[in-house]
Amino acid sequence: MTNPNVSICLTAYKRAQVIGATIESLLAQEYGDFELIITDDASPDDTEEVCRRYERLDRRIVYCRNATNLGMPGNLNSSLKRCRAPLVANLHDGDLYRKDLVSRWKMALDANPDAAFAFSALTMVDGDDSGISNPDLPERLERDELLRFMLSDRSCYGSPVWGTVMGRRSVYESVGWFDERFSWYSDVWMWMRLNHTHPVMYVNEPMISLRPHEPDRPYARLDWWHMRIVTTMYEDAVDLLHAGDAATIALERRRIRRIRDRIWLRALGRAFRRRLWTDAERGLGIFRAEDSMVLRVAGWAGVLPLRAMRALSRS
Repeated sequence: MTNPNVSICLTAYKRAQVIGATIESLLAQEYGDFELIITDDASPDDTEEVCRRYERLDRRIVYCRNATNLGMPGNLNSSLKRCRAPLVANLHDGDLYRKDLVSRWKMALDANPDAAFAFSALTMVDGDDSGISNPDLPERLERDELLRFMLSDRSCYGSPVWGTVMGRRSVYESVGWFDERFSWYSDVWMWMRLNHTHPVMYVNEPMISLRPHEPDRPYARLDWWHMRIVTTMYEDAVDLLHAGDAATIALERRRIRRIRDRIWLRALGRAFRRRLWTDAERGLGIFRAEDSMVLRVAGWAGVLPLRAMRALSRS
């Protein structure tokens, strides 16, 4: 069997109601020389039945089901290891893809053989509201240019690159797979690592429509443990960018933690406003154990107001 030029890795979990439309948007791509590898992370719903139906209809589709739930990075890694093509598109279940997505990404990488991956702007859909996420970035970002942008005050703790890119299999194999230490933020860490060693390409057009996820998706909830992981990841990125410069690393780590403090305090305020008392209680406990004086003071100062507001909500 001749290997395709592109492998599309579609990671899936519990999206039976929407994954069909995702698959159809991929089968309608203008560029058709691809394999579509769907890795189902042991979904408890009818995701397998939907995917098997499409697999029978199109020989380019290969459906694989994990025996146990591996989580996002584990599922994505299992998909990447099955790829046969030199170019790999990492895509998500539930989203919709413009018919020229694969061709535009491939064109960008073909014209820039030293680039590690290509990404694009997005259309964000949330109920009746929608908007375009198109950061002001050049078409080609040289080594460390995207990494510096992601560490800047403007973008730190966010990422202009979502989990949807087309990368080179050889580059993934050279730097290693998605790091499971960082859970579902492992893709952000990958993009920073790759741009440290390679240029990357940006298509400033909304090629992908991100549809809202269900309320029970893990990352839809306030998760202080994962927020801690993000801080560790950005500190590792500072070490990567400024390797050998201890003074700059110390300054940048302090700046990263000041940004973290502001984000965490805003998250705590949202938990109070939404009456998410358990989330607020966990946050206060974590604050009291942190190295930041700002967070420690907030962790102790918030105990009595939390008790009072909790009691009022029960009365």
